[in-house]
Amino acid sequence: MTENDLSLRKHIATLLDGRQAHIEIGTVLDKLSFQDLSKQPTGVPWTLWQLFEHTRIEQWDILELSRNPNHQTPDWPKGYWHGDKLSLIQIRRCRRAI
Repeated sequence: MTENDLSLRKHIATLLDGRQAHIEIGTVLDKLSFQDLSKQPTGVPWTLWQLFEHTRIEQWDILELSRNPNHQTPDWPKGYWHGDKLSLIQIRRCRRAI
């Protein structure tokens, strides 16, 4: 592995760690109640849960594209925006995945 490869991997790991342009999702989730996640902010067509799930799917897709040359990106927009109702099981599954 070249020095450039190592540098790029370190940079990507830093970005994914959540301390650059984004707040670590676990920090945000710890401060929200279950009821907060099902609320829809004013002027936004999605609930907080749907926004978190959208972010998780995007990050998964980016990671898979970098690891697997045969990865098939989900259809846009359906594959990135799930209309599922919020459940505690989904929150736990999402947190484990992250």
